[in-house]
Amino acid sequence: MLRTSAVATRRCFSTRPDGDYQFLHRSKIPMLHFQKSLPRLPIPELQNTCRKYLAALSPLLTAEAHARTAGIVKDFEGGIGRDLQERLKVRDSVNQHTSYISDPWFEMYITDRAPLPVNYTPLLGMKYPSTPPPTLPVQTANILITTARFLRALRAEYLTPEIFHMNAKTADSAFYQKIVQMVPQRFATYTSYAFKSFPLDMSQYQGLFSATRIPRQGKDRIFRAPKDPRHVVVLRKGNIYRLDVLDRDGNIEVPESLSEKNRRGMEIVDSGIICLCLDDLSYGDLDVAARTRDHLYANGPNRWFDKSISVVVSSDARTTVQFEHSWGDGVAVLRYFNEVFKEISERPFITEGTVAQAPGDEAVEKLSFDLDDKMKTGIDEAKKRHKAVEDSLDINYMQSELVGKKLCKSAKISPDSMAQFAIQLAYAYLTGGTTATYESCSTAAFRCGRTETVRPATEATKKLCQVLLNKGPNDAATAEEVAMLRECSNRHNQLTKEAAMGQGFDRHLFALKDIAKSQGMALPDLYNDPAYALINHNVLSTSTLSTPAIEVGGFGPVVPDGYGIGYVIDAQRLGSIVTTYRAKRNGKEFVEALEKAAKEIRKILDVASKEGTK
Repeated sequence: MLRTSAVATRRCFSTRPDGDYQFLHRSKIPMLHFQKSLPRLPIPELQNTCRKYLAALSPLLTAEAHARTAGIVKDFEGGIGRDLQERLKVRDSVNQHTSYISDPWFEMYITDRAPLPVNYTPLLGMKYPSTPPPTLPVQTANILITTARFLRALRAEYLTPEIFHMNAKTADSAFYQKIVQMVPQRFATYTSYAFKSFPLDMSQYQGLFSATRIPRQGKDRIFRAPKDPRHVVVLRKGNIYRLDVLDRDGNIEVPESLSEKNRRGMEIVDSGIICLCLDDLSYGDLDVAARTRDHLYANGPNRWFDKSISVVVSSDARTTVQFEHSWGDGVAVLRYFNEVFKEISERPFITEGTVAQAPGDEAVEKLSFDLDDKMKTGIDEAKKRHKAVEDSLDINYMQSELVGKKLCKSAKISPDSMAQFAIQLAYAYLTGGTTATYESCSTAAFRCGRTETVRPATEATKKLCQVLLNKGPNDAATAEEVAMLRECSNRHNQLTKEAAMGQGFDRHLFALKDIAKSQGMALPDLYNDPAYALINHNVLSTSTLSTPAIEVGGFGPVVPDGYGIGYVIDAQRLGSIVTTYRAKRNGKEFVEALEKAAKEIRKILDVASKEGTK
């Protein structure tokens, strides 16, 4: 199969004379045209951060505990917090090339000693690109070709800039492209704003390929290949192969232990453009839980979790992109994922009828390593530890056709806020309470922005949950509940907007704490307060996976007693994949509670949508 894919990859050139084969894009607007003029991530005002922090704690604490924490926050705001704020501003002022959060956030990742599988390797599972589905050789060949085309466009800076267009037609507007090209780079972003088009940071794209997280005592490092590698790394049945996808001139191929051996082998693995993992597994129509389990953390001997990007392809050609999280966030990975899916769906270079020819022997190499008894023992121990993690995790899935984007919009309710409220209500059904909840929000509108936290558990969601907990299953929805759900939606929309604009509180408090630690200062009382530990113990860790190319997606819980909740909302459905540790949480009960929550929310949305038509 490996040689078949290599053959097909090489053969494609004579079958597709149209277009520029070597590059996925040749953008009229240079890839980094906006980078210099992107606004810098703002450091929030200290008083605003303190106010938002207390508001987020309100639904989690008793009145007495909240009052005690409010006193600690007041002392922090009027005392040591001011000093830390000024020190943070000084550090930010001498690092104009980046953001105040980028370096400390990266340090947080690479100093964490938690295993990468489950904790730091999320997945995006791709839909089939065609009907009937492609075979494994065809799928892998097309993925490699598109990856190489994406890579070459990235290296040459031909990739189309990442821009969020309020009006989708602007993306293809020759007038828009001409204007922003003419404007000097230092003004380009603000000119784009005039078209209601918002350029996004692209600094993380350099970390997509040819990179590996290298384990070290205390603190890992990210290896980036010093030259431009020509090969991908292929794992098959636990064996490792080097497969060249570029020729010696850097063009996409045309038709046709510490020993020196170990050093070279690891160098090949670490510098590989991507890691392609070929699995002897299939999933029938679609076993969501099994596919998520296998592609998220199982089958360890056929994975290299340290690679920046891995593409897993099962024997039935189901494809998943898995990535190591320290180097970057979902924006760059999702762009790559969507580009691959679009091309192999709309214009695949390889088909079942593609004529193959033999590749040169130098294009494929099976790697071997010198392993002494100590290394073999270490590998065996690593397998046992990984198997223990596999056995401890559970994956459950739900899909409800009772709620979706169409109904939410007719009811004037944000679809994402509806999904987040469903999660809050499901947790309330199981526990009667509210807990710390994390929703990731990108700050890529700013130079070297990463993420900010949205806190979906609010006083508004808590109040509505308590109302619904006291209702019977046959009770009708009320106008009061409609008003309360709209308040939840409005509050969630505001929190999301603030986070996207760099005005959340989580990253700011994190950076102030990092200033204190890095400069040898005593940790302020705010960070020793149990309330700070409580809100950062994210029992509900959530992220939306809404893109048409995704079939499944997920990530692990971030705390032992937590839930990892990836959810998708389309026009008619709400779907969610929930991961849990069996010993601490019952994932099956949670998805059942989520289905129950969807039924109750549907009643409210029906009433709200009728109001909207009057």
